[in-house]
Amino acid sequence: MTKKKSHPSGAKVEDASLPPRSKPHVPQATVQGKSRRSATKVAKSQPKPNVKKVVPKKTAKRPSRWLPRLLWSFLWLTVAGMVGSMGVASVLWLAKLPPLPNCDRLSSLASDRERLDCVQAAAKSGKLEHLEMAIGLIKTWPDNHPLYGEGQQLMREWSRTLLEMANQKVDEGNVKVAVEIASKIPLASPLYPDAQSQIADWQQDWLRGERIIKKFHQALKVQNWQQASAQLQALPLLNANYWRQEQLDELRRRMQLEKQTWNKLKNIRQLVEGAESQNAATPEQLAKAIAQAAQINSKTYVRDVAQADQNRWSRILLQIASDRLLKKDFTGAEAIALKIPVSSPIYQEGRDWILLVRAQAAAKNNALPALLDGLTIARRVKPESPIYEQAQIMAAGWQSQVQDWWQWELASTIAQIDQPWALEMAINQAEQIAANRPQRDLADSAIANWQLTKQQVENRLILAQAQKLAATGKITNLKAALFQVSQILPDQPLGGESQQAIAEWSRQIQILEDQPTLDLARTFAQKNNLSSAIQTAQQIRPGRVLRGEAEEAIITWTLQLQIAEDKPLLEAANALATQGRFSLAIQTVAQIKPNRPLYDEAKEAIARWTAQSGVKSLRSN
Repeated sequence: MTKKKSHPSGAKVEDASLPPRSKPHVPQATVQGKSRRSATKVAKSQPKPNVKKVVPKKTAKRPSRWLPRLLWSFLWLTVAGMVGSMGVASVLWLAKLPPLPNCDRLSSLASDRERLDCVQAAAKSGKLEHLEMAIGLIKTWPDNHPLYGEGQQLMREWSRTLLEMANQKVDEGNVKVAVEIASKIPLASPLYPDAQSQIADWQQDWLRGERIIKKFHQALKVQNWQQASAQLQALPLLNANYWRQEQLDELRRRMQLEKQTWNKLKNIRQLVEGAESQNAATPEQLAKAIAQAAQINSKTYVRDVAQADQNRWSRILLQIASDRLLKKDFTGAEAIALKIPVSSPIYQEGRDWILLVRAQAAAKNNALPALLDGLTIARRVKPESPIYEQAQIMAAGWQSQVQDWWQWELASTIAQIDQPWALEMAINQAEQIAANRPQRDLADSAIANWQLTKQQVENRLILAQAQKLAATGKITNLKAALFQVSQILPDQPLGGESQQAIAEWSRQIQILEDQPTLDLARTFAQKNNLSSAIQTAQQIRPGRVLRGEAEEAIITWTLQLQIAEDKPLLEAANALATQGRFSLAIQTVAQIKPNRPLYDEAKEAIARWTAQSGVKSLRSN
């Protein structure tokens, strides 16, 4: 509590121990006291009048001094409360987590923190494209990036997930996909050496496995069971589960199947081997052996051997049928040819033999209807048949007895209509004239002219329709026009015009498709988002019209990006060199890789600081 002292004048003054805010009242009390003392002295020096002593009245009570203090206390409490409230609000504001960014509508101006949060959330799905996107964001961050440490931890985690996915593909036998997945781990990842090492191991292991499998199948093809077994013993020595589990079991089953099938074929051969060696095999024996050999599993190598046997036995049957045909035994020859089953490699040739037998049987009386029947049957023999030439010789003889001028006249009359459908009909009629006939050369020449005319009319219509569509300049119509005009082959009439149109419309389509991509890349570049600009421009594939322009832009942006990445290193190294820390400066600037814009400047700096470091060492010695 504040102590009060009594002044000689009767005024009360505060002690010097009062707080600073109460001291201004002290001078007022002192002045009042002095004035009162002066007044008293003056009064005593003057003669007292003879008057009646008047008792002075009590003065009015002074206001209490506790009220200002109370007001000051209330004021200080109010200020303290406000400051405390602001502190609590600040703590709550700092403790409150920032809202998550809207990753679906992330702005191009978003911070790296927001982008990292988005890709981190996407990478939790474990999908390859999300992991690749996440790694692509942080792989180019320099070590002085504020989020570099966190990014390296996340890149290690994501790279480990990629390696797990790749190893799973290896165990499934898909090394190509595994390598593609592991190759997505960038050089900046802590697991990059492990990924490269595993890729090399997978590829070497896969090559060894493929060589073993190849030797195994080569042994199966020649029924070398001992060599095949040796390859099966080498397979478990490989690393991937694919070879040691799936492939090993599959190859064991395949070898067992080959052995069983080979034994089955040997039993079939026993049906005809004895009789065949004596040229006494009957058509029935041969047909039975052919039918059983056809049942050999088509998925085995023994099937090739069985088909060779079928072919040999079927040839014997055809030879027997040919002998019967020479003897004019048409019925017997056809019956033997019919014994060749559908599964035989020369079944179609057997059917052609039957046609030839029937044609000769039909034309044997030389009557016109019979000749026409024989000619019709003989023409059913296809050109790829081994007996086609023999059938044509027979048909030519029969054709010489039949006049075909009426057919040529009919074709010529129809062609005069000069419409595509009429020309097509005339061509069909003229093509029915047999080869080696006098009218055939004339027919061939007319057919060529009619085809040329028909194609010219059709192609002119196609080109006109396509040009009408392309004139709109819309990409959908250009593609439709391109599809239509592509039906015109280069060697056809109007083929040159169609190729020019294809080239021009293809160019227009490519520009319409790729121009937005290039514009977007330039927009990114204008916003100094060079990485996105480069990635966007690279979407324009090689061979496209705007690819050259995109590559020029990519080169420019790449140089700008490299300068932006390496300039901090050079500046940091210069700062260290200024401090005389040449070794650390050299280590810092050595991080700038060759073939980058600032590499030459870095080399010059290294050479200069190396010389300065040597001079400094000599001086210190």
